[in-house]
Amino acid sequence: MKNYTNRIEKLVNETNDNYNLRVMYIELNKPKNNDDLNLLIMYSKIFINIIKLGCRYNKKIELMFNKNNNKIKQLLNKKK
Repeated sequence: MKNYTNRIEKLVNETNDNYNLRVMYIELNKPKNNDDLNLLIMYSKIFINIIKLGCRYNKKIELMFNKNNNKIKQLLNKKK
């Protein structure tokens, strides 16, 4: 499912950096359909809370984010 980036809305008061990280997170997870995309949009918001704000979540939720952890860390290092 390509060309879904234009369907990812920027949140109110969201910085460009956070928005771009959310888009990269979604792209890394390669949504296959609209349901995947909608789920990943929700997860991308949680991802930003973990990465940028240091929030902690249920272990089950955090384990889900570890799937692409190394790729995400590489992206964050490139941003610095």
